[in-house]
Amino acid sequence: MTHAHPPLGEGPTAALLEQAVHTMTALPSARLALRDRSCLRVGCVGDVVIFDAATVRDLGTLEDPHYYPDGIPDLLLAGMSMVDGNIFTDAHRAPVILHPPRTKRAAHLSPSSKG
Repeated sequence: MTHAHPPLGEGPTAALLEQAVHTMTALPSARLALRDRSCLRVGCVGDVVIFDAATVRDLGTLEDPHYYPDGIPDLLLAGMSMVDGNIFTDAHRAPVILHPPRTKRAAHLSPSSKG
């Protein structure tokens, strides 16, 4: 059994591809208030995925998900090259992204609110 979503290379229009990229990048960054992610400008972290929409495909299945996808020859995380020309580099893993809790949640969980 394969994943429910079709591969990006199977006929998406430019608008569908743009929406897919937005859903996987800017949308989660905005929801998590990570203002320095999902952007390519001075001051941003520098996460970049270079892919070929015609060839990118998920090789994993629901039963056996642990495969890296095809069609992603280069990947930079926090400006460090993790994949260079389809070859994994010796770069260290990028740090885990943490963000502060939302204001309402923080007030609810603070020790002073336990009365």
